[in-house]
Amino acid sequence: MPRKCSFSLLRNYSFSLGQYIVTEECLTSLVGDKIYYELPILHILAKRNNIIATLTDCNGRVLDRSSCGAEGFRNARKKTTVAAQTLGISMGLKAQKLGIDAVRVKLRGIGPNRISTLSGATLSGLRLVSLTDDTNMHYGHGKRPRKVPRK
Repeated sequence: MPRKCSFSLLRNYSFSLGQYIVTEECLTSLVGDKIYYELPILHILAKRNNIIATLTDCNGRVLDRSSCGAEGFRNARKKTTVAAQTLGISMGLKAQKLGIDAVRVKLRGIGPNRISTLSGATLSGLRLVSLTDDTNMHYGHGKRPRKVPRK
């Protein structure tokens, strides 16, 4: 029988990483009526000019997806905080229509509006249980430049 683990909710929309650190005992704990690893996952890909959000179940099957461009923002407006918050609100409402009230969140990318998307999701009533930053970081110098041709 899984034991209950207390997850703190967002208060005043301030984000501190200490609230969302997942320990081994929390992996098998109950969140509402589901075990932690059976919760749906909200993937947020924050690029420089756009944000793409995908809602999947625990096995990775896509339930819904959206982006700032799909929400009606075009060109330079896609990278504003208003567009990011609108995307978060719409994904939260779509999740509630599917009967989802708590999700895990995986963030990718270093776009400027990652936090705005999260605050929009919480404004819609969606409960964020944990945050995971899955951004790829490159170490080293990468590929060397081309050799300069001789004349």
